[in-house]
Amino acid sequence: MTAQKRSGVVSGQLYRLRYRALNEIGFGPYSDIAYILTATVPYNPSPVSTTIVGSNVVISWKMPFNGASLIYKA
Repeated sequence: MTAQKRSGVVSGQLYRLRYRALNEIGFGPYSDIAYILTATVPYNPSPVSTTIVGSNVVISWKMPFNGASLIYKA
């Protein structure tokens, strides 16, 4: 397996790529273009708030800024 590594990858940047496999017969065809969104450093979470309501403790915090990415679970 061969891979190329490049320096200068920018956080939060969308990159496009193609790949192909090598086996005993030789190289296969290139794939369709795929896109990868590089990761960004996550934002610091907001302070957690705790409140006692009767015999329950309610823990809450604000939803973090999503940086234009989907947040699947909060």
